[in-house]
Amino acid sequence: MSEISEKLLAQRLRNRIMEVLSGYACNEDWELLGPDEMINLWEDFVDEGRITIYIEPVFTKEERSNLLAFHMLWLQYCESTPKNMPPFKEIKATLEWKKLQNEAIKLLELFELRGKLDEEIEIT
Repeated sequence: MSEISEKLLAQRLRNRIMEVLSGYACNEDWELLGPDEMINLWEDFVDEGRITIYIEPVFTKEERSNLLAFHMLWLQYCESTPKNMPPFKEIKATLEWKKLQNEAIKLLELFELRGKLDEEIEIT
């Protein structure tokens, strides 16, 4: 397996972030995977270490700014929920979850303006 550039890695991670956001927007995904799995998917692709490579040209300034804002909201959400989350039917009735889902939808819509990026060829 050959190493890839940081830029190509960021492109692939951007695509995975879009997939997670799509899942956050879909109630069926939450019901299928369960709240614990769904909420933890975000940190598989976004954390303080990876955020440093989420820069132009892979992420626009607006995408990065909104990604950081969503990440802060996600962190707040995680801090306010129990370690073992209740069933999704209880979660989806909370204002905190509705806000998280609405912001995920907005961020996904922003990312969809450019769409998914190539996973084999670096953008310029």
